[in-house]
Amino acid sequence: MTLNRCAIDWQDASDLPSYCGMCPFWYGGGDSYVPGISSHSTAGICNLRCMNKDRYADTPQACLRLFRKCLKYPADTELVVVLKD
Repeated sequence: MTLNRCAIDWQDASDLPSYCGMCPFWYGGGDSYVPGISSHSTAGICNLRCMNKDRYADTPQACLRLFRKCLKYPADTELVVVLKD
């Protein structure tokens, strides 16, 4: 399945990310530092929600709800998430 052009291979709810660093939409950028996040080594950006996130932050409930909905679709489905302003 692809979600926003990112291939994901989750089979069931146990495969869902338990923290932001496990999510395919989290980008750490190596040595990049994002102000307001705990340290240089755990700083990152969530490309799905367009916000600064710590690698070890718990996965937000909104993301988990979205990911659980994705599991209901067939494996060859292409899904696109559109965020409202």
